[in-house]
Amino acid sequence: MEGLFHYAGIVWRYKWFVFAVTAIAAIGSVTYAIISLRLPPEQSPLPNYYEANAVLLQQRAGTSDSVSATIMASLGMEPSRGGMDYGQIALAVLNSREFVDRIVEQNGLIERYDIQDMVRTRSRRIVYASSDFSFDPRTGMLQVVYRDISPEFAAGMVDSIVNELILWFAARGGSDRLLAVQTMEEKLLEVENRIREIESEIEEFQRRYGVLRVEEIARTQTELLSGLQSQLIALDLQISNQEQVSRLESDPELVSLRAQRQNVLNLMDRIRSGYTGGGDVLPPREQLPGLAAQYSRLQMDLEIQGRIYQALTERYEVARLTADTDPAFTILVPVEVPEEKAGPRRSEFVMAATAGSFFGSIAIALILHWLRKVLRDPEKRRLLKEAQE
Repeated sequence: MEGLFHYAGIVWRYKWFVFAVTAIAAIGSVTYAIISLRLPPEQSPLPNYYEANAVLLQQRAGTSDSVSATIMASLGMEPSRGGMDYGQIALAVLNSREFVDRIVEQNGLIERYDIQDMVRTRSRRIVYASSDFSFDPRTGMLQVVYRDISPEFAAGMVDSIVNELILWFAARGGSDRLLAVQTMEEKLLEVENRIREIESEIEEFQRRYGVLRVEEIARTQTELLSGLQSQLIALDLQISNQEQVSRLESDPELVSLRAQRQNVLNLMDRIRSGYTGGGDVLPPREQLPGLAAQYSRLQMDLEIQGRIYQALTERYEVARLTADTDPAFTILVPVEVPEEKAGPRRSEFVMAATAGSFFGSIAIALILHWLRKVLRDPEKRRLLKEAQE
């Protein structure tokens, strides 16, 4: 307590010095604040500045995206897992040099600030120092803020940044639906190629056997064999009658009938074992079940691929129409020209300058008191001189 009174006494001894320094600082800071307020913003050492801001909302996956993902997964396509973190991507883009350079060029910052040397570096520093970007992953909101002494220019900068960011995502496919459209296009091409392969196999099958369905092959073979069987029976009757009329084995009529009968038997054997002639192929009867199963599988595969192609085409058209209208971000709060200044707070500046000068003058008073005490004491003066030597 005695020490406190000691220092209080020292300050009281220098009370006029403390008062004068504090008063001068207070009057000077008030004068400085008034002058900075009266001067034009371009000439003021402490001009008013305005903050323009806009809020963007990150698009989240909805029901249609879930349905699309389910269909894509069922067709063997890989849907995106969890979607993209558009917020972090947006922050990286907003702070990238390429993006900032485009903003500088669009808004003429080089001409506005008359930058002569280190053009790119200094113009980027202005944008970085005057802007503020923040993203809340819980709400999916991205806030874009820009500060400038001109409220109109600040609003224009925010509008330019927001539009350029949306265009950046649209140009680079920063949307799950855009990626889904690209994936569906690849799958559609794959299914279309598969359909063409199956159609080529069916055409080759039909060209080889000359019929449209294997059932027709079996029916044709049955009709041919039935007709040949009837001819065989008729020839047997004719041979039997001829043998009764003529007892000679060398009878020309009998020889001719027996030759015809053998030809019919040979033809029946050829039909049963497979027939090729005149560009047509008649497969063996034992191969017909396998050929029927093969043809049925081809037809079934073609029908399945056709259904997949139709479903994909419908989903593709919906995704393609919604991809361009559903960007990664939508504007939740559009930018407005600010009407009220965001700073500086001159009253706080005056109070800080006055308080700082007050405590600074007290510190100076204590130092002066210590120096006077040292100079009055011969022993301390001697020690001080020895320390200087």
